[in-house]
Amino acid sequence: MVVTLDTQRIWSRDLSDRVRLEDDRLCTLVMLGVKSDGTKELVALEDGCRESAESWASLLRDLRDRGLRAPVVAIGDGVPGFWSAVAGPRRPEKEAA
Repeated sequence: MVVTLDTQRIWSRDLSDRVRLEDDRLCTLVMLGVKSDGTKELVALEDGCRESAESWASLLRDLRDRGLRAPVVAIGDGVPGFWSAVAGPRRPEKEAA
């Protein structure tokens, strides 16, 4: 899948299907993008686990490595794993001296 470098907005969603009865956490990670000229494109479609920050982080690293820059706006519809992946690992705050 070709990733356009000028994607300005992304919409993320994890979709569960009833076909995969062996594991209810499996899902399809979907990311749609809107370029600066308003054209919509499919940015990513990948297997993952629902509510998994690691699934989303892996997808985001792959997109970054293929040249996708951080979008201006990111929208996630019921995808806590996406937001955890975007926020990154939490570091303990340093105590003031």
